[in-house]
Amino acid sequence: MLAKNNLETKFNLIVKKNKFKNALIFPNRRKITFDQLDRNSNIIAKKFLVQKNLNSRICIYSDKNEFVFYLILACLKVGKSYTVLDVDAPINRNKKIVTTLNPGLLFNLTD
Repeated sequence: MLAKNNLETKFNLIVKKNKFKNALIFPNRRKITFDQLDRNSNIIAKKFLVQKNLNSRICIYSDKNEFVFYLILACLKVGKSYTVLDVDAPINRNKKIVTTLNPGLLFNLTD
């Protein structure tokens, strides 16, 4: 049997090795460990992304907060493609991207 050699497998190995080390450190000094990143992304994947009829494209309208990282990792874990929309981009540009992609879900994670 062949071992899975993808981003999720690699991430799981990193989590095992560095469970309580910081994965993310934000400018406000908030720190997220690899274990927290893994657990929270699993919750999002199970609650929001694992649906049979859900289009595989996800749009994320967000500034750089911790939830966008949870969501990106959740997308990778369940095989959904994602696009992060720039909050500083003109609204018409983001509307065009959303119209073109026709996502199954659009998350607004702005503060």
